[in-house]
Amino acid sequence: MDKHVSILLMFLLLLSCEEKKLEIDQLISKVSYSSDTIIANGYDKVEIEIFLNKKAATKNWEIELVTTNGVFEESAENKVTVKTEVFPDGNQKAKAVLVSTTKYSNPVVSIELENYKRIDTLNSIISKPHSISLSSNSFTVIEDYGSEVLITGNVFNSNGAKSSDGFGVVITDTLENGDQINGLIRDGQLKTKNGKISFIYTPGLVDAYQNILLEASIPGYVDVAEEIKIYIKPKEE
Repeated sequence: MDKHVSILLMFLLLLSCEEKKLEIDQLISKVSYSSDTIIANGYDKVEIEIFLNKKAATKNWEIELVTTNGVFEESAENKVTVKTEVFPDGNQKAKAVLVSTTKYSNPVVSIELENYKRIDTLNSIISKPHSISLSSNSFTVIEDYGSEVLITGNVFNSNGAKSSDGFGVVITDTLENGDQINGLIRDGQLKTKNGKISFIYTPGLVDAYQNILLEASIPGYVDVAEEIKIYIKPKEE
């Protein structure tokens, strides 16, 4: 009788060990990504589905996801905690949506449940410039350094989403007759960041009653250019 009890206890102990091993090392049976690429345009999305092992205990497990590049739609941050749902067929899964930034860098996604951790890497695709739009806080400026204007620009890809970070923008300023001005540019952010550029401009020692043509262009992208007109006013006497 004692022998039978000992065998039964050993059997139950083995079952307990196997269950513990499953909970630590084999809880997640599958991770599915809607795409293995993501466009660095601040808009593109990848859906992540996490499936649990069918032998896992049925409950709302909490799964933490962290990424090196992007934000999760559910939290608007680079990390999120999601809970599994239990379906009628016994399957348990959780879902999160990763949204890209404009940083061209492969996002690394870390998925952690209990003591289990999985790391995946997506391929980042650069969002190339296709168009640029400029705006100014004023369309007049006073001659001889009398005032300045703040110029901002948005750079878009061919689908109207933001371009990736790091594209350099060249600014030229001319009179309507084509003469170069070489005015003063300061506080310039002339590489795209989150699809934007900006700078502060004054033409300097240029006579009043003329228009300045300010043009922004991106080297290597001949069709990406935009021009705005600024009128030079005289100083008040």
